[in-house]
Formats: sequence, structure tokens, C-alpha cells
Amino acid sequence: MKINEVAALLGVTSSALKKYYLLFEKNNYKFTRTKQGQLIFSDYEIELFRKLINLKNEPGNTVEKSVEILLNKEPQKNKELDLKQLMIQQGLQLNIILESINEMDNKIKKLNKKVDKL
Repeated sequence: MKINEVAALLGVTSSALKKYYLLFEKNNYKFTRTKQGQLIFSDYEIELFRKLINLKNEPGNTVEKSVEILLNKEPQKNKELDLKQLMIQQGLQLNIILESINEMDNKIKKLNKKVDKL
């Protein structure tokens, strides 16, 4: 979405949104631009602006401080989600291994019974 569309969606002026994205860029956040240099915002970035608006309205917060908080929290949140996903995958792999071990154990028990009958 473009600046005017996002501003209208969020209920802020275009100049307020410009202030917000410039603060993000000042803190090394890279927004997508068209070949003509026009900014376009993803759904993720629109949600980031929503969080900024809510956070800046909390007592004691400024827009600048809120941007810093969001940029410091977001990578940590992503790391936590990546770690949780990795743990889930490893848990699934462990279950598959345990099932294979149980199947092999059952086959060995059956073979031992056959051997005992001989």
C-alpha cells in the first residue's frame, strides 16, 4: 500500500506517517520502494505502524522511544518464534525416531519368539 492509503487506514495524517517511517529508517529499518522510489508498505509494516501508534500513546513514551522499542522487540520475537518452530520440528523428528525404535524392538521380539520355538 502507498503512504496515503496506509495513513487513511491507520487514521493518521500522511505527514505523521512520514515522520514514523523516517524514524524507522533512521534506526536502519529498510522499507520497500518501487523503481521510481515510491514507498510501498507490506501488511507486516502496517501492523508495525499500528503497534507504534498504540505504544507511543502509553504514558512516558515518545514516538522515537516507541520505534526503538519495536525494533528491539521484533527481532527477539522472531528469534523466539524461530526457536519454537525448531523445537517443534526436533520434537517431531524425535517422535519418528522413537516410533522406528519401537517397531524394530517389536520385530526383534517376534524374531526371538520364532527362534525360541525352533
